[in-house]
Amino acid sequence: MESKTNRNPGSGVRSPLVLLRQGEALMRLGRYTEASVVARQVLAEDPHQLGALELAAKALWQAGAYEEVLSVIRRLVVLNPYEPGYHALQGASLQCLGRYGEAARAFARSSEIPSSRQALDEIRSWQAELLAGMIQSDPVFRAQYNRDPKEACTSRGFDFAEEARPVEWWIAERQPRVSLFTRPS
Repeated sequence: MESKTNRNPGSGVRSPLVLLRQGEALMRLGRYTEASVVARQVLAEDPHQLGALELAAKALWQAGAYEEVLSVIRRLVVLNPYEPGYHALQGASLQCLGRYGEAARAFARSSEIPSSRQALDEIRSWQAELLAGMIQSDPVFRAQYNRDPKEACTSRGFDFAEEARPVEWWIAERQPRVSLFTRPS
């Protein structure tokens, strides 16, 4: 049985590649809602079509539909969890929604992208300023913080997203160490 998208060009159904090119052209023209509709057309035929998911994420981001961006990003991350660009867009969307702790974690996953490192540093600084103010002005929070800083921060939505050490440190620390002793002459 032949797929609808593989029919001959005269049948009225366009191939996913043609639709994606049209969607990219719409993006360049600033017609983000229409580009999103084109992406949905492709996804209706193939819900895992990477190009269509990426087009949808970009179009929704430009349209300011951040919750929808997050929905598409979740699907993209399932397909390719190691793509830092997906995590960067997720972080930016979460930041726009005021979900700073989650945004920090997403930016930490994309820290090889300079703008993500900068965004993560800014979120950390901003959270630190808020935290310092809360410790000074809120005696209940101050007591919670003195008892368990991590839990106090987490309970208020803060997350400083410690960056994971690169794999190289683990490998380097497990390399056999060779000691060579020489007798002084």
